[in-house]
Amino acid sequence: MQLAFAASGQELITRLQSGSIYQWSIAGEARKKIGETKDLFAFSEDSRMMIINNEQQEVKLIDLDTGQERLLTKGPFEHAAFSRHGDRVALAGEATNVEVWNVEEMRRLQVLTPGLPVRNGLAISPHGRFVALAEGTYSNADGHQTRLELWDVAQRRIHWEKDGRDHGMIYGMWRTQFSPDGLLLATTLQQDKKSGLRVWNVETGREVFRTNNFESYWVRALAFSSDRRHLVSGDELGNLRVWEMSSGELVYEKNEELVVQAVTVSESGDRIACGLWDSTIHVVELQ
Repeated sequence: MQLAFAASGQELITRLQSGSIYQWSIAGEARKKIGETKDLFAFSEDSRMMIINNEQQEVKLIDLDTGQERLLTKGPFEHAAFSRHGDRVALAGEATNVEVWNVEEMRRLQVLTPGLPVRNGLAISPHGRFVALAEGTYSNADGHQTRLELWDVAQRRIHWEKDGRDHGMIYGMWRTQFSPDGLLLATTLQQDKKSGLRVWNVETGREVFRTNNFESYWVRALAFSSDRRHLVSGDELGNLRVWEMSSGELVYEKNEELVVQAVTVSESGDRIACGLWDSTIHVVELQ
């Protein structure tokens, strides 16, 4: 499941495990089906644009307000991410290189070659300068082998990387996320069958936040607040948590009783939506 608030904070755009995409009105608790996708889904709050794909491997851009569809490209892509204003989109698949596109011009800007397959997802910074790649392989003999690469798109080079194989960690298995101002990069991790979070300074690669040893095997959901003061996480044991970035303190916790698959925070910061294993969505009002 994937979730995103529309800019007003009164609507949610949701992609369910089935591939169905719905637009929810929070006030009226009404929903409307607005599309289907095979693998890809991303939503830009600012441009109100979605990206999806189909069985023919066509990658399409859809204007949420007009319903207009545009064919961007074709290929076996499995992951997509928009820049903040929706003017850039990054595409990746386990068997592909990473492509960065100018949405307005429908033009491919750059092709990046990751060190490992982009198996676990990607994120693009708000202004499109950086792309973060959660890469990995899996085998019965070696288990998960993962690496997180931060690429400078214009320079077509790795800005910095974190190799989980050096520390016995699994990086970015479920979520990797830039802060809304693009200054921080957060990811989920696992070590010794316990999960945690890491946040780094994007420019320097210096670690600025860590928390470890969650009893849950995986943290599946991750989102920053719009002012990047808080980081929200959701895990397989149903724990919804809010962390204060400046102090590293846990400031809110609630158990949702089911696996938390996705979280998103409204622009105003007073609402958290979390998508659960059974495809229900809970909206939490924060004080």
